[in-house]
Order: sequence, then C-alpha cells, then structure tokens
Amino acid sequence: EVTYHDTREIFENGKVITNNVSEYVIDTTLTGKTTKTFTLQAKTGTTITTDWGDGTTDNNTTHTYTSDGIYTIKTTSQYTPKRYNASGDIWQECLVEVVKLSEIITDGSAGFYNYVNLKKVGDILGIEKAHKMFQGCTSLKYPANVGDKIKNCEQMYYGCTNLVDVSTYRDTMEDTSSMYNGCISLEFTGDMADNIKNAEAMFCDCTKLKKIGHLSKSLENAKSMFNGCIDLKMINKNIDLPNVIKYADYM
Repeated sequence: EVTYHDTREIFENGKVITNNVSEYVIDTTLTGKTTKTFTLQAKTGTTITTDWGDGTTDNNTTHTYTSDGIYTIKTTSQYTPKRYNASGDIWQECLVEVVKLSEIITDGSAGFYNYVNLKKVGDILGIEKAHKMFQGCTSLKYPANVGDKIKNCEQMYYGCTNLVDVSTYRDTMEDTSSMYNGCISLEFTGDMADNIKNAEAMFCDCTKLKKIGHLSKSLENAKSMFNGCIDLKMINKNIDLPNVIKYADYM
C-alpha cells in the first residue's frame, strides 16, 4: 500500500521510494483556458498517489486548480503527462520544468513534444527510448540528465532552437539520428559515445556549430550529419572517420 506523509515524500512499506516519483513544475498563468484541470494516467488496475502542490494529495487522476500560480506536482504515475493526452492540452501550455521522471518510465517517445514553455529538465534516468521526447521544446536551453539505459535518441531534441549544450553521451546509446537537427544555438558536438551506429542528420542545420568532437568508433550511418552547418570550420585538422562507416552522403 502506498501512503502519503507530511514530509512530502512517497513511502512504501516504511521506505522512501522517490525513484518511483515524477516531479513537475507548472505555471497555470500560461494557459488561456478558464478551467485549469490537469490529467495524469495510471496503468490499468493500479492506483497512483499525487501531491498536486496546492495542499491536495489524493489518488485521483485529474485535478482542478482554483487559483492561478506556480505549483510543484509529485506523482507516482507510470507515464509522462502527455502520453495519453491530446496534442495542445493544458500540460503542453503550462509545464515549465521536469524536475525528474520516475525511473519506472522507460519510454519517453514524444512525451514532451512541442512543450514550448518547458525551460528545464532534470533526471530522466529510466528512459530507454527517447524518440521525439523533447522535439520542438523551443525554450529548453540545457538537455536532460539521462541514465545508462538509454538507446534510442532519434529526434530527441529536434528543433530545440535555444539548446546551447549537448547531452552527456552514454555508452548504451545506439541511434542518435536527427537528435539535434535544427538546434541553431549549438556550437559544439561533444565527444560521441562509441556504440552509436546511426547518426544520420544528427546535427543537420545546426548553423552555429563551430567544433566537432570525437566521432563514434561504431558509426555506420553519417548521412547529412553536418549538412547545413555553415559556421563549421576545420583549420589544419582532418576528421577521423571510423573504419566501419558505410553511408556519408551529404555528410
């Protein structure tokens, strides 16, 4: 049984299970909707516990705020807020920070797609698949802290035009195609992890990119990897391509 205590931590059998709690910060003034109702999802047959940040803690999957403000939500929901919600919902308008995601959430595909007011993301340590996870998050400046389970980063930060840093690469990463495509504020690629095989269009149209780091030793597909990087200058230096590379069209 999961219960809620005054310490504002989630407990199970007397032990804190904060690794199973997601924490979000919302600003309800950012939506034009009259009714400020937020919805979370629970797996079939399970009950979630949520602190909605306004003095309400319950097992409901919906909550309506009666006063505008900034609230911190802590929940044991097994999904990201948008996973079963329609595009353009109130989460998309009001979410400003993902403090952390529950480590039981492994699939973040399109989880925060086009969350234009999302400014900060913390730990997402359980994520294995991050396909389009933060695509179109144009207010995001720094990437999330990923764990050592992540494999698919395809289009993860596609079109994040204010992103100024690349994520810390993990040895488990394999597919980073279009990961930073269109991130026009990026200036440095960082050193890629050596298990990345597919980096097609990874930095395509990163128009401020100036410096390339180490390329993955396993890189097979580099099609259009730096296509459109008009500020990239290589002075008295060669790019060392891995021996296993197969595709480099328009690289």
